[in-house]
Amino acid sequence: MTEPATVFLGVDSRLAAPEWLSGWTKTTDTFTDSGDPVVTYEIWRRDVAPEETVTIGMNGNSGTVNFLAAVKPYEAEPERIAGDVDTNGKCDVLDIVMLQKWLHCAGTLTSAEAADMNADGCVDVFDLALLKRALLR
Repeated sequence: MTEPATVFLGVDSRLAAPEWLSGWTKTTDTFTDSGDPVVTYEIWRRDVAPEETVTIGMNGNSGTVNFLAAVKPYEAEPERIAGDVDTNGKCDVLDIVMLQKWLHCAGTLTSAEAADMNADGCVDVFDLALLKRALLR
């Protein structure tokens, strides 16, 4: 590759992640094929520099090769704004409305990560209170 890129690798979820994946980041995405047997792949990613070589190692002694690979030009992830629940690029009253509806099981969240204002891994009424406080400042 002559330009920065992101490499995505699907790894057979039936097997333990190989040691050589330690430099990769496991995403929350998966891919499931329709073969026999049906296999779900966990998606890993790694950003690579121009001219960098990516080597994919062995998948243990399982006898399976089950990898999927995809490469795309590198795109920096957009900056996440705490409280920007609807991901419109700003933290405003619309975010409060969206979070409040979600807490009442009457809506969806576009970004649970942005809604977790206290970063405790759980989106709850405490995050709503912190979001309201942030907008009052």
